[in-house]
Amino acid sequence: MQTIIGSKRVFGYLTASILLLIATQAVAGPKKHKKAQGLPIQLGTSGGNATDFAADSEIDLPCLSGTLGALIQGDVQYILSTNQTLAKRNKAQKGDPVIQPGLIDTAGGACNTENPKGHPVADLSKFKKIKFHKANKAPKNQVDAALAEVRDDSVHPNGRVLEIGMPGGHTVAPFLGQQVKKSGRGTGVKSGTVVATNITGDVDYGFPPGAGPLARMIKQFVVQSNNSKPIMSFGDSGTVFFEDLPSCPGLVGLGIAVNLADPRFALVTPMSTVLKQLGKVKPKDDLEPVGCKGGVGALEPVLSTRMQAAIRDAEQIQRRVEDAVLKLDGVTGIGIGLAADNPEEVVFKILVSDDSAVVRESIPAELGKLRTEILRTGRFGAM
Repeated sequence: MQTIIGSKRVFGYLTASILLLIATQAVAGPKKHKKAQGLPIQLGTSGGNATDFAADSEIDLPCLSGTLGALIQGDVQYILSTNQTLAKRNKAQKGDPVIQPGLIDTAGGACNTENPKGHPVADLSKFKKIKFHKANKAPKNQVDAALAEVRDDSVHPNGRVLEIGMPGGHTVAPFLGQQVKKSGRGTGVKSGTVVATNITGDVDYGFPPGAGPLARMIKQFVVQSNNSKPIMSFGDSGTVFFEDLPSCPGLVGLGIAVNLADPRFALVTPMSTVLKQLGKVKPKDDLEPVGCKGGVGALEPVLSTRMQAAIRDAEQIQRRVEDAVLKLDGVTGIGIGLAADNPEEVVFKILVSDDSAVVRESIPAELGKLRTEILRTGRFGAM
Protein backbone atom coordinates (compact mmCIF):
# COMPACT_ATOMS: atom_id res chain seq x y z
CA MET A 1 0.00 0.00 0.00
CA GLN A 2 1.30 3.41 -0.78
CA THR A 3 0.78 6.11 1.79
CA ILE A 4 -1.48 9.06 1.27
CA ILE A 5 -2.53 11.94 3.50
CA GLY A 6 -5.86 13.71 3.46
CA SER A 7 -8.78 14.10 1.07
CA LYS A 8 -11.25 16.83 0.25
CA ARG A 9 -14.21 14.56 -0.38
CA VAL A 10 -15.29 10.96 -0.11
CA PHE A 11 -15.52 8.61 -3.09
CA GLY A 12 -18.01 5.72 -3.33
CA TYR A 13 -17.88 3.28 -0.47
CA LEU A 14 -14.86 4.91 1.20
CA THR A 15 -16.21 6.68 4.24
CA ALA A 16 -14.80 9.61 6.17
CA SER A 17 -13.70 7.22 8.93
CA ILE A 18 -11.59 5.20 6.49
CA LEU A 19 -10.03 8.38 5.16
CA LEU A 20 -9.12 9.27 8.74
CA LEU A 21 -7.54 5.83 9.09
CA ILE A 22 -5.50 6.45 5.94
CA ALA A 23 -4.29 9.78 7.23
CA THR A 24 -3.43 8.30 10.61
CA GLN A 25 -1.61 5.25 9.29
CA ALA A 26 0.26 7.34 6.73
CA VAL A 27 2.27 8.88 9.53
CA ALA A 28 1.93 6.15 12.17
CA GLY A 29 3.28 2.62 12.10
CA PRO A 30 6.60 0.99 12.97
CA LYS A 31 9.24 3.69 13.39
CA LYS A 32 12.18 1.49 12.39
CA HIS A 33 10.71 0.91 8.96
CA LYS A 34 10.11 4.61 8.30
CA LYS A 35 13.44 6.02 9.40
CA ALA A 36 16.31 7.07 7.17
CA GLN A 37 19.14 4.56 7.35
CA GLY A 38 22.86 4.97 6.99
CA LEU A 39 24.37 3.56 3.82
CA PRO A 40 24.30 0.77 2.86
CA ILE A 41 20.61 0.45 3.71
CA GLN A 42 18.64 -2.62 4.66
CA LEU A 43 15.43 -3.36 2.77
CA GLY A 44 11.86 -3.85 4.00
CA THR A 45 11.77 -0.10 4.63
CA SER A 46 10.16 3.12 3.42
CA GLY A 47 11.16 4.27 -0.04
CA GLY A 48 9.96 5.24 -3.47
CA ASN A 49 10.32 7.39 -6.54
CA ALA A 50 11.75 10.79 -5.61
CA THR A 51 9.31 12.51 -7.98
CA ASP A 52 6.16 10.76 -6.74
CA PHE A 53 3.88 13.69 -6.07
CA ALA A 54 0.23 13.00 -6.91
CA ALA A 55 -1.29 15.54 -9.29
CA ASP A 56 -4.83 14.67 -8.15
CA SER A 57 -6.35 17.84 -6.73
CA GLU A 58 -8.59 15.72 -4.47
CA ILE A 59 -5.63 14.87 -2.24
CA ASP A 60 -3.91 17.15 0.27
CA LEU A 61 -0.17 16.74 0.96
CA PRO A 62 0.05 14.41 -2.04
CA CYS A 63 3.40 12.66 -1.77
CA LEU A 64 3.59 8.91 -1.88
CA SER A 65 5.80 6.13 -0.56
CA GLY A 66 5.91 2.36 -0.46
CA THR A 67 8.36 -0.36 0.58
CA LEU A 68 11.75 -1.25 -0.89
CA GLY A 69 11.25 -4.99 -0.84
CA ALA A 70 14.29 -7.10 -1.73
CA LEU A 71 17.63 -7.14 -3.54
CA ILE A 72 17.63 -8.88 -6.93
CA GLN A 73 20.59 -9.88 -9.09
CA GLY A 74 20.59 -9.75 -12.87
CA ASP A 75 23.29 -8.22 -15.03
CA VAL A 76 23.39 -5.68 -12.19
CA GLN A 77 21.82 -5.50 -8.74
CA TYR A 78 18.31 -4.09 -8.39
CA ILE A 79 15.88 -3.09 -5.66
CA LEU A 80 12.56 -4.87 -6.18
CA SER A 81 9.25 -3.21 -5.41
CA THR A 82 5.97 -2.50 -7.18
CA ASN A 83 5.27 -0.34 -10.21
CA GLN A 84 3.03 1.53 -7.76
CA THR A 85 6.01 2.38 -5.53
CA LEU A 86 8.87 2.89 -7.99
CA ALA A 87 7.24 3.73 -11.32
CA LYS A 88 4.28 5.93 -10.30
CA ARG A 89 1.61 3.67 -11.85
CA ASN A 90 3.21 3.70 -15.34
CA LYS A 91 3.97 7.45 -15.22
CA ALA A 92 7.64 7.43 -14.21
CA GLN A 93 10.68 7.85 -16.43
CA LYS A 94 13.53 5.38 -16.49
CA GLY A 95 16.40 6.85 -14.55
CA ASP A 96 14.17 8.49 -11.92
CA PRO A 97 15.97 8.43 -8.56
CA VAL A 98 14.66 6.05 -5.90
CA ILE A 99 15.07 7.30 -2.33
CA GLN A 100 15.09 5.88 1.19
CA PRO A 101 12.98 6.78 3.09
CA GLY A 102 10.12 7.77 0.81
CA LEU A 103 8.80 11.30 0.50
CA ILE A 104 6.06 10.85 3.10
CA ASP A 105 8.73 10.14 5.72
CA THR A 106 10.71 13.32 5.22
CA ALA A 107 11.14 15.97 7.92
CA GLY A 108 7.79 16.47 9.62
CA GLY A 109 6.07 14.26 7.07
CA ALA A 110 5.83 17.39 4.93
CA CYS A 111 6.71 15.79 1.58
CA ASN A 112 9.94 17.76 1.37
CA THR A 113 11.22 17.67 -2.20
CA GLU A 114 14.82 17.86 -0.99
CA ASN A 115 14.19 14.96 1.41
CA PRO A 116 16.95 15.94 3.86
CA LYS A 117 16.59 12.69 5.80
CA GLY A 118 16.80 10.43 2.77
CA HIS A 119 19.30 9.09 0.29
CA PRO A 120 19.09 8.34 -3.42
CA VAL A 121 19.90 4.62 -3.36
CA ALA A 122 18.92 3.45 -6.84
CA ASP A 123 17.60 4.54 -10.23
CA LEU A 124 14.45 3.23 -11.89
CA SER A 125 15.54 0.69 -14.49
CA LYS A 126 12.49 -1.22 -15.69
CA PHE A 127 8.89 -1.94 -14.82
CA LYS A 128 5.97 -3.95 -16.09
CA LYS A 129 3.19 -1.66 -17.28
CA ILE A 130 -0.14 -2.03 -15.49
CA LYS A 131 -3.07 -2.48 -17.89
CA PHE A 132 -6.26 -0.94 -16.51
CA HIS A 133 -9.92 -1.59 -17.33
CA LYS A 134 -11.18 0.25 -20.40
CA ALA A 135 -14.91 0.44 -21.05
CA ASN A 136 -16.12 -3.16 -20.80
CA LYS A 137 -12.69 -4.69 -21.31
CA ALA A 138 -10.57 -6.02 -18.46
CA PRO A 139 -7.06 -6.81 -19.72
CA LYS A 140 -5.22 -9.25 -17.51
CA ASN A 141 -2.08 -8.49 -15.49
CA GLN A 142 0.22 -10.99 -13.84
CA VAL A 143 2.34 -8.47 -11.93
CA ASP A 144 2.58 -4.99 -10.46
CA ALA A 145 6.37 -4.85 -10.24
CA ALA A 146 9.44 -2.73 -10.94
CA LEU A 147 13.22 -2.72 -10.51
CA ALA A 148 15.64 0.09 -9.70
CA GLU A 149 19.36 -0.32 -10.38
CA VAL A 150 21.32 -0.01 -7.14
CA ARG A 151 23.81 2.83 -6.78
CA ASP A 152 27.31 1.93 -5.63
CA ASP A 153 27.55 1.01 -1.93
CA SER A 154 23.95 2.10 -1.28
CA VAL A 155 22.25 -1.22 -0.41
CA HIS A 156 23.49 -3.94 1.92
CA PRO A 157 25.32 -6.32 -0.46
CA ASN A 158 23.72 -9.52 0.86
CA GLY A 159 20.20 -8.09 0.68
CA ARG A 160 19.52 -7.87 4.41
CA VAL A 161 15.90 -7.11 5.27
CA LEU A 162 15.06 -5.16 8.41
CA GLU A 163 14.11 -7.46 11.31
CA ILE A 164 14.30 -10.53 9.04
CA GLY A 165 18.01 -10.64 8.24
CA MET A 166 19.64 -12.20 5.21
CA PRO A 167 17.01 -13.83 2.97
CA GLY A 168 17.51 -16.95 0.93
CA GLY A 169 18.85 -16.61 -2.58
CA HIS A 170 15.94 -18.64 -3.91
CA THR A 171 12.20 -18.47 -4.56
CA VAL A 172 9.55 -20.77 -3.10
CA ALA A 173 6.14 -21.40 -4.67
CA PRO A 174 3.13 -20.49 -2.51
CA PHE A 175 0.90 -23.35 -1.33
CA LEU A 176 -2.24 -23.61 0.77
CA GLY A 177 -1.49 -23.46 4.48
CA GLN A 178 2.02 -22.09 3.98
CA GLN A 179 3.36 -19.87 6.78
CA VAL A 180 4.90 -16.60 5.58
CA LYS A 181 6.21 -13.33 6.98
CA LYS A 182 6.90 -9.84 5.62
CA SER A 183 8.78 -6.67 6.51
CA GLY A 184 7.44 -3.36 5.27
CA ARG A 185 6.94 0.33 5.88
CA GLY A 186 3.28 0.12 6.80
CA THR A 187 3.06 -2.62 9.44
CA GLY A 188 6.65 -3.71 10.02
CA VAL A 189 7.15 -7.46 10.44
CA LYS A 190 3.97 -9.56 10.32
CA SER A 191 3.21 -13.23 9.75
CA GLY A 192 0.35 -14.90 7.93
CA THR A 193 -1.02 -17.98 6.20
CA VAL A 194 -1.66 -18.61 2.50
CA VAL A 195 -5.44 -19.22 2.38
CA ALA A 196 -6.18 -19.06 -1.36
CA THR A 197 -4.19 -19.50 -4.57
CA ASN A 198 -4.69 -18.93 -8.30
CA ILE A 199 -6.66 -15.77 -7.55
CA THR A 200 -8.20 -13.71 -10.33
CA GLY A 201 -9.63 -10.39 -9.19
CA ASP A 202 -9.71 -6.62 -9.60
CA VAL A 203 -7.49 -4.21 -7.70
CA ASP A 204 -8.51 -0.60 -7.13
CA TYR A 205 -5.74 1.90 -7.96
CA GLY A 206 -7.81 4.98 -7.14
CA PHE A 207 -6.72 7.97 -5.04
CA PRO A 208 -8.62 7.93 -2.71
CA PRO A 209 -9.66 4.26 -3.10
CA GLY A 210 -13.08 3.80 -4.61
CA ALA A 211 -12.44 6.16 -7.50
CA GLY A 212 -10.68 3.59 -9.72
CA PRO A 213 -9.11 2.77 -12.10
CA LEU A 214 -9.27 -0.99 -11.73
CA ALA A 215 -6.70 -3.54 -12.88
CA ARG A 216 -7.50 -7.23 -13.24
CA MET A 217 -4.79 -9.38 -11.67
CA ILE A 218 -4.44 -13.11 -12.35
CA LYS A 219 -2.52 -16.00 -10.75
CA GLN A 220 -2.22 -14.24 -7.39
CA PHE A 221 -2.58 -15.63 -3.87
CA VAL A 222 -4.12 -14.36 -0.65
CA VAL A 223 -2.36 -14.20 2.72
CA GLN A 224 -4.42 -13.87 5.91
CA SER A 225 -2.90 -12.41 9.06
CA ASN A 226 -2.23 -14.91 11.84
CA ASN A 227 -3.95 -12.57 14.31
CA SER A 228 -6.58 -9.85 14.24
CA LYS A 229 -4.11 -7.15 13.13
CA PRO A 230 -3.47 -5.99 9.54
CA ILE A 231 -1.03 -8.06 7.49
CA MET A 232 -0.40 -5.03 5.23
CA SER A 233 -1.31 -1.36 5.42
CA PHE A 234 -0.58 1.98 3.81
CA GLY A 235 3.04 2.09 2.69
CA ASP A 236 3.42 -1.70 2.37
CA SER A 237 3.14 -1.85 -1.43
CA GLY A 238 6.31 -3.63 -2.51
CA THR A 239 6.81 -5.63 0.67
CA VAL A 240 8.18 -9.12 0.07
CA PHE A 241 6.66 -12.21 1.68
CA PHE A 242 9.21 -14.79 2.83
CA GLU A 243 8.94 -18.27 4.26
CA ASP A 244 8.43 -18.03 8.00
CA LEU A 245 11.87 -19.44 8.84
CA PRO A 246 14.36 -18.15 11.41
CA SER A 247 17.17 -18.02 8.82
CA CYS A 248 17.66 -18.01 5.06
CA PRO A 249 13.93 -17.75 4.20
CA GLY A 250 13.05 -18.13 0.54
CA LEU A 251 11.08 -15.41 -1.28
CA VAL A 252 7.44 -16.41 -1.76
CA GLY A 253 5.75 -13.32 -3.20
CA LEU A 254 5.45 -9.57 -3.70
CA GLY A 255 2.67 -7.77 -1.80
CA ILE A 256 0.63 -5.55 -4.10
CA ALA A 257 -2.68 -4.78 -2.37
CA VAL A 258 -4.67 -5.08 0.84
CA ASN A 259 -8.36 -5.42 1.58
CA LEU A 260 -9.62 -1.91 2.25
CA ALA A 261 -12.26 -2.97 4.77
CA ASP A 262 -10.45 -5.86 6.45
CA PRO A 263 -6.64 -5.48 6.16
CA ARG A 264 -6.04 -8.96 7.57
CA PHE A 265 -6.07 -10.05 3.91
CA ALA A 266 -3.33 -9.19 1.40
CA LEU A 267 -3.09 -9.90 -2.32
CA VAL A 268 0.33 -11.22 -3.28
CA THR A 269 2.06 -12.18 -6.54
CA PRO A 270 4.20 -15.36 -6.65
CA MET A 271 7.87 -14.35 -6.68
CA SER A 272 8.75 -16.69 -9.53
CA THR A 273 6.17 -14.90 -11.69
CA VAL A 274 7.53 -11.48 -10.68
CA LEU A 275 11.10 -12.33 -11.65
CA LYS A 276 10.08 -14.05 -14.87
CA GLN A 277 7.95 -11.12 -16.03
CA LEU A 278 10.52 -8.45 -15.11
CA GLY A 279 13.25 -10.49 -16.76
CA LYS A 280 11.43 -10.08 -20.06
CA VAL A 281 11.46 -6.27 -19.83
CA LYS A 282 14.34 -4.66 -21.72
CA PRO A 283 17.18 -4.84 -20.95
CA LYS A 284 16.34 -8.54 -20.66
CA ASP A 285 18.23 -10.58 -18.07
CA ASP A 286 17.88 -13.59 -15.83
CA LEU A 287 16.90 -12.54 -12.32
CA GLU A 288 17.38 -14.21 -8.95
CA PRO A 289 17.21 -13.07 -5.32
CA VAL A 290 20.38 -12.05 -3.51
CA GLY A 291 20.87 -13.96 -0.28
CA CYS A 292 22.27 -17.03 1.41
CA LYS A 293 22.65 -20.17 -0.66
CA GLY A 294 21.66 -23.70 0.13
CA GLY A 295 18.38 -22.85 1.82
CA VAL A 296 15.46 -25.23 1.54
CA GLY A 297 11.74 -24.72 1.89
CA ALA A 298 10.44 -24.48 5.43
CA LEU A 299 7.66 -26.94 4.73
CA GLU A 300 6.85 -28.71 1.53
CA PRO A 301 3.17 -28.85 0.62
CA VAL A 302 1.52 -31.49 2.80
CA LEU A 303 -1.39 -32.00 0.42
CA SER A 304 -2.19 -35.56 -0.56
CA THR A 305 -1.91 -36.78 -4.14
CA ARG A 306 -5.72 -36.75 -4.30
CA MET A 307 -5.90 -33.13 -3.16
CA GLN A 308 -3.17 -32.05 -5.58
CA ALA A 309 -5.18 -33.65 -8.40
CA ALA A 310 -8.28 -31.80 -7.17
CA ILE A 311 -6.39 -28.49 -7.32
CA ARG A 312 -5.35 -29.20 -10.92
CA ASP A 313 -8.98 -29.98 -11.79
CA ALA A 314 -10.11 -26.77 -10.07
CA GLU A 315 -7.64 -24.71 -12.11
CA GLN A 316 -9.11 -26.09 -15.33
CA ILE A 317 -12.67 -25.36 -14.19
CA GLN A 318 -11.69 -21.87 -13.03
CA ARG A 319 -10.34 -20.93 -16.44
CA ARG A 320 -13.76 -21.69 -17.94
CA VAL A 321 -15.95 -19.95 -15.38
CA GLU A 322 -13.98 -17.09 -13.78
CA ASP A 323 -15.08 -14.34 -16.18
CA ALA A 324 -18.75 -15.14 -15.52
CA VAL A 325 -18.23 -15.39 -11.76
CA LEU A 326 -16.51 -12.01 -11.63
CA LYS A 327 -19.59 -10.42 -13.18
CA LEU A 328 -21.79 -11.47 -10.24
CA ASP A 329 -22.84 -8.71 -7.86
CA GLY A 330 -20.46 -8.25 -4.97
CA VAL A 331 -17.81 -10.67 -6.26
CA THR A 332 -14.27 -9.27 -6.30
CA GLY A 333 -12.27 -12.41 -7.06
CA ILE A 334 -12.13 -16.18 -7.41
CA GLY A 335 -9.44 -18.66 -6.39
CA ILE A 336 -8.77 -22.06 -4.88
CA GLY A 337 -8.58 -22.99 -1.21
CA LEU A 338 -9.39 -25.58 1.43
CA ALA A 339 -12.86 -25.89 2.94
CA ALA A 340 -13.34 -24.27 6.32
CA ASP A 341 -15.28 -27.34 7.54
CA ASN A 342 -12.97 -29.95 5.96
CA PRO A 343 -9.26 -29.19 5.44
CA GLU A 344 -9.04 -32.27 3.19
CA GLU A 345 -11.49 -30.79 0.66
CA VAL A 346 -10.50 -28.44 -2.17
CA VAL A 347 -13.07 -25.71 -2.86
CA PHE A 348 -13.44 -22.52 -4.84
CA LYS A 349 -12.95 -19.44 -2.71
CA ILE A 350 -15.27 -16.69 -3.93
CA LEU A 351 -13.97 -13.31 -2.74
CA VAL A 352 -16.76 -10.86 -1.99
CA SER A 353 -16.97 -7.24 -0.90
CA ASP A 354 -20.07 -7.81 1.21
CA ASP A 355 -21.23 -11.15 2.60
CA SER A 356 -24.94 -10.32 2.32
CA ALA A 357 -27.92 -12.53 1.56
CA VAL A 358 -28.24 -10.97 -1.90
CA VAL A 359 -24.60 -11.73 -2.72
CA ARG A 360 -24.85 -15.28 -1.38
CA GLU A 361 -27.94 -16.01 -3.46
CA SER A 362 -26.14 -14.99 -6.66
CA ILE A 363 -23.22 -17.39 -6.13
CA PRO A 364 -23.63 -21.02 -7.27
CA ALA A 365 -23.22 -23.67 -4.56
CA GLU A 366 -20.88 -25.57 -6.86
CA LEU A 367 -18.68 -24.88 -9.86
CA GLY A 368 -18.01 -28.02 -11.84
CA LYS A 369 -17.73 -30.72 -9.19
CA LEU A 370 -16.33 -28.51 -6.45
CA ARG A 371 -18.16 -26.59 -3.75
CA THR A 372 -17.88 -22.83 -3.48
CA GLU A 373 -17.08 -21.04 -0.24
CA ILE A 374 -17.40 -17.31 0.38
CA LEU A 375 -14.38 -15.39 1.68
CA ARG A 376 -15.21 -11.83 2.66
CA THR A 377 -12.03 -10.02 1.71
CA GLY A 378 -13.66 -6.83 0.46
CA ARG A 379 -12.20 -4.83 -2.40
CA PHE A 380 -8.43 -4.94 -2.71
CA GLY A 381 -6.79 -1.54 -2.99
CA ALA A 382 -3.28 -0.63 -4.12
CA MET A 383 -3.07 2.89 -2.75
